[in-house]
Amino acid sequence: MPFITSNASPDLIRTAAKLHHLDDACRLIQGSLGIETEDIAGQFFSGAKAHEWPSLSEVSRRRLLVDYVSTEQRAAHA
Repeated sequence: MPFITSNASPDLIRTAAKLHHLDDACRLIQGSLGIETEDIAGQFFSGAKAHEWPSLSEVSRRRLLVDYVSTEQRAAHA
């Protein structure tokens, strides 16, 4: 399935940012965008980013998720 960038709406990012578990947020985004592997998410969120997720503000989570989606987009178009 191709990467569907049009589904990366602000509502999707807001909804994912409200989830307490990073894995759940990633699954929601990946399912909505047609991302079939977790490879890039695993690399992007490795280390401190994953451990900090529960304590981040919703705004910080949204910024992080937007950066993650941008990373997925770059990889899909490489």
